[in-house]
Amino acid sequence: MLVAVSATGAFAQSAGAWLDRPMQGWNTAGGAMPSSRSLPVASSATLDRCKVTAPAPTPNQGSTSAVPILSRAGWRPYLHQDRALVRQGLEILGGLTDMTQACEPVHFNLFVFVDGRFAGTLAPAPMTTARDGAVGAVRIVNETALTAEFARYAANDSECCPSSRVKVTYRIDRGEAPVVTPVSSQMLR
Repeated sequence: MLVAVSATGAFAQSAGAWLDRPMQGWNTAGGAMPSSRSLPVASSATLDRCKVTAPAPTPNQGSTSAVPILSRAGWRPYLHQDRALVRQGLEILGGLTDMTQACEPVHFNLFVFVDGRFAGTLAPAPMTTARDGAVGAVRIVNETALTAEFARYAANDSECCPSSRVKVTYRIDRGEAPVVTPVSSQMLR
């Protein structure tokens, strides 16, 4: 079993255990935006030091309607891997509540919006950078599909180098109440 290394170096139950099971959806059509209110929150000084600012509108891709929605739910919007993920009416935006001393997201998730409406998250629970189950590369395949890669750490892995990665493929239903659903996973290495 793959496990996460905690900040103290001890081993904890895997936050990525959901990746070991057959894919089951956690998002529901018309579901509410998850609140971050119960998670630890970074100080304003940390967020200022780390230069966490809400993403600006992307030229030729329209303004983002996701920023105020995430903010109202208590998340601090940010660009995952420092890039806008906006295409064909889809927007994927990170939301975090805390940061490490190295300015890496803690207690974060990636939120999917379809034509400005919340469709769900890419993971069933908040993640932490450099821990088991943390999301990496995300790709919008087309208007109804996307993929995301998740780190898988074994007990002896250092924070820099997970033993493997799992690619999850998602289907995007673009109806009146859009929803993003994981449909398959594939071990990459």
